[in-house]
Amino acid sequence: MATLSRNGEIEGDDPMRRRTLLTAAGLSIPLSLLQRFDDALALSDEPDQPERLSDIRQRLQVARRQFDVSALPSLVAGLPGLLAVAKACAERIDTPTGWTVLAACYNLSTDVLNKVGRKPSAVITADRGVIYAQRSGDAVAMAASARAMGMMLRTSGRNEVAAQTLIRAAGRLDALGLRTARQTDVYVRLLCAAAYATAGSGA
Repeated sequence: MATLSRNGEIEGDDPMRRRTLLTAAGLSIPLSLLQRFDDALALSDEPDQPERLSDIRQRLQVARRQFDVSALPSLVAGLPGLLAVAKACAERIDTPTGWTVLAACYNLSTDVLNKVGRKPSAVITADRGVIYAQRSGDAVAMAASARAMGMMLRTSGRNEVAAQTLIRAAGRLDALGLRTARQTDVYVRLLCAAAYATAGSGA
């Protein structure tokens, strides 16, 4: 039996049921919203006015809650604007925290796009999440973005590369000593994702 996991991945071994779930998830959102999201990845929206980083963090928290309760139409409608203001803010203030928040916005976008079956777009957001996380220099941000990238590699059938990506990210985080709850949480997520990818590769 195939199911949608909490992070939006399709679990199970029935290909037909997986396709059905993806189609059902995608069709719960107007095609125009999905197309607007795709367009925004090519040509991002121009924010009407700059927003403070604290306000962007609040918007990100709201978006995460929408994801948790599968409020997909409103979430997809709002994400292009969130990405635009987060990017503008990160470029304006140019601090590690700004780039970390931007990376987190792209990671959430990857989860959403993967959940509704927009795999090519999800690969784009995963890649941008990795780039901005690296720019932040924040080890946890880089690990979280590696998890998003590993998820997309796995769902693309590249299980071995996905596992290596996730294990390497977990190793870098472990080297820090896992001194905070934030570090430990992402570390556990990486190990779980790596185990799933390894099982899929038959290693």
